[in-house]
Amino acid sequence: MVFKCIIPAGGKGTRLHPYTEEVPKPLVEVAGKPLLHYTFKTLKQLKIKDIILVNGYKAHMIEEYVEKHAKDFNAVCVTQKENEMLGIPSAIISAEKEIDDDFIMLLPDFIFVENMTYILRKHKATKADSTLVLDKGKPLINCCSCRLEGDVITAITMNDGTPKSMHEYLVYGMDVHKQDFIDSCKKLKVSARGQYEIVQAYVDRLNEGKKLVGIPAKKKAFHITAPRDKEEFEKMLKEKKE
Repeated sequence: MVFKCIIPAGGKGTRLHPYTEEVPKPLVEVAGKPLLHYTFKTLKQLKIKDIILVNGYKAHMIEEYVEKHAKDFNAVCVTQKENEMLGIPSAIISAEKEIDDDFIMLLPDFIFVENMTYILRKHKATKADSTLVLDKGKPLINCCSCRLEGDVITAITMNDGTPKSMHEYLVYGMDVHKQDFIDSCKKLKVSARGQYEIVQAYVDRLNEGKKLVGIPAKKKAFHITAPRDKEEFEKMLKEKKE
């Protein structure tokens, strides 16, 4: 099985202002390197060659970076129009023509500090329909919350702050899916906040009897969604050097 990777890279990154005023979120520099640099590093460790970057906001800047810095990959850029940028599922649908087997979805605002190859091995070994990387910790409001029994995800909810919606694990920026996950995305309806919710695609697959496997990350990754996240990562690196 040869995996391809979809990288949703088109968001405006409003929570990362002011850093995203001049550049798209995947090109925001963290410790002197754009976020995409760390994404490419993860993909090299996974020995992934085929990548599809789904662009939108300041797409030309992403394309220029890819042309210069993705020479080790077979990279395809797909640009969404403004009215097509409706969340991660819309990015996955936009990449459909490039997908012909199981694929990885990797968010470029996560910095993984470990080799994630064990995720791909587990996906193959368990014959999962979808495999989600998880983090054990306090559930965040409006984030995907999962209950895990062994390797199998048995419940998924969008955490709304009530006890019934809060499970032990959060989805953590990297998924592996069978090709039919694209069909799950196509079935979604726009939510109250005007997006296609990837959480709903997970829930629908679970309700259809699909096998969803969850794998807690071995090491803490860094999710760069706000200026303080960037600053904390840079502070951590500086303290390590000292």
